[in-house]
Amino acid sequence: MSDKWLRGGVFWTKFKVAFGKALEDAETIYDHKGPSYGDSWRTCSESFLEDRLKGEYQEWVDATLHLPTRAQRKELLDIVNVALMLITRTEELAKAEEIEEENPT
Repeated sequence: MSDKWLRGGVFWTKFKVAFGKALEDAETIYDHKGPSYGDSWRTCSESFLEDRLKGEYQEWVDATLHLPTRAQRKELLDIVNVALMLITRTEELAKAEEIEEENPT
């Protein structure tokens, strides 16, 4: 890996700032849409979320062909939101598995 990407380098710092901004923007979108969508993502099947992630990816691909950059970014933020749903679900399942291992019945 190039030295410019090493931790503490200028590019790494810019990446962290951009990544943090993207997460904040994704959270803003979720906070705006959340009340109308609810939190059904917490109990739906994992395959539903996987299909949703694929759908959001396809929307981004389509946007790259026809829409301005700002609209493309919005589609990428939708991908981030679904990915965060999957990450949260995975973390919750991992914690439940750890509890089961600590307390076998």
